[in-house]
Amino acid sequence: MAPTLTPFARKIITYLTLAFGCLVVIRYGISSPTRDNSSSKHWSILINDPKLQLRGLIHVLKTYPDQDLPEVEDGALLTPYALGVTEYVTPKQWAARILKTEKETPLTVFSKTYCPYSKAAKALLTKYDIHPPPFIVEADLRNDTMRLKSYLGRLTGHSTFPNVIMNSKSYGGSSDINQMHANGELKGVLKQAGLVVKGNGH
Repeated sequence: MAPTLTPFARKIITYLTLAFGCLVVIRYGISSPTRDNSSSKHWSILINDPKLQLRGLIHVLKTYPDQDLPEVEDGALLTPYALGVTEYVTPKQWAARILKTEKETPLTVFSKTYCPYSKAAKALLTKYDIHPPPFIVEADLRNDTMRLKSYLGRLTGHSTFPNVIMNSKSYGGSSDINQMHANGELKGVLKQAGLVVKGNGH
């Protein structure tokens, strides 16, 4: 028969167990899901498919319209946490969310309200009677205009406004889509992006 511990002995064991647990927490920290903004291994999905970073940017701008984009180091992966998302999310969950957003709004136009080229691009797209309508981001109405401009330049190679993006691909600015319109190509490209096009651009 095993010896019976006295109440005093049980208290001593309890105190020692608690003390050991505290030391472990102090030494190694509490084990919980990490949100490592710089772990390329954890977010290899963004390296293997760089377009996911652009999709993620658009998703954040649409889902959190009043939230400024954080500043990140040049070349750093734009993980959800680097883009300001505070909740824990796995790479698989993140990919599902941003692809859902892209399916809902395949066309995004980065614009400036006062820019004549932005106005011309938006006016042309309006004449095509597109559904769902474009997701318009007016960069000059945000507090992070220059940061957004920098991210777009890095992710699309086009840092000026407007920047017309369909399914994670930049089609350039006003002159580019006007040329596509003049060549009779724009309607087909819009349809290929999954948009319902009821107009002809006239």
